[in-house]
Amino acid sequence: VGVGVGSGECALIEAAYGPEHPDLAIPLTNLGFVFERRDQPKKALELYMRALALEEAAKGVDSSGVAPRCLNVGNMLGSMGDLEGARRYWDRALRAVEKEHGRKHPEALSALANIATSYAMEGKLDLAERGFQEVLSLRESMLGSEHPGLISALTNLGEIHRMQRKHAAACSYY
Repeated sequence: VGVGVGSGECALIEAAYGPEHPDLAIPLTNLGFVFERRDQPKKALELYMRALALEEAAKGVDSSGVAPRCLNVGNMLGSMGDLEGARRYWDRALRAVEKEHGRKHPEALSALANIATSYAMEGKLDLAERGFQEVLSLRESMLGSEHPGLISALTNLGEIHRMQRKHAAACSYY
């Protein structure tokens, strides 16, 4: 079997339809999650990349349909310490979703938050603050100002202001 594991769903799809069939993308992604949890990031990344390639071939490289796979690859690269590489995939997911659905879409918001987080991890706090502020503004416009879906954006902005030693501003977000 092309994925080199087991005899489950991936093996059955490959046997029935061939190793390039787009129906493999989801089980490959699920398998990637397993390898990620087993602390095998290189194998997980390989599976995420293969799933992305299958989705690209089926849906087009700029389709919003590839956004979830781009987010997976970006998340894995980010967890492996390649924040610049991760941002390229998160930005690609953002552009694809934005083109078809606008910025007020869950995958667009995930990409924006991931990009902002990566800037915070690199100490680029002004860029992180702008990104988290945009996430908060978009979520507020979608959910209202009292919705619990704002909590993570508020916490992230509070943390950025705390890191900038803007304590009064940080308190207003906590």
